[in-house]
Amino acid sequence: MKVFPGGQFGPAYFKDVLAPMPHLKLTPTGGVDLTTAAEWIRAGAVTLGVGSALVTKKALAERNFAEIERLAREFVRIVAEARAARK
Repeated sequence: MKVFPGGQFGPAYFKDVLAPMPHLKLTPTGGVDLTTAAEWIRAGAVTLGVGSALVTKKALAERNFAEIERLAREFVRIVAEARAARK
């Protein structure tokens, strides 16, 4: 289930909702960036909806695809580490 705007609810909301309903599969969109990604995963998010924190206006305008790739790799690393810590 997509939860938007994620930033309005925060990772604590996911923990609260998932406590009585752990079968839900929640995905935050909005409010997800490199500084919050791990927290969302630790709170129970199954995926992350990332927009402007991944494809920035500046990188897009400059066609700086290397920067977008760098950000994508950083998101993947953070998510993998957070998932491993959850187990």
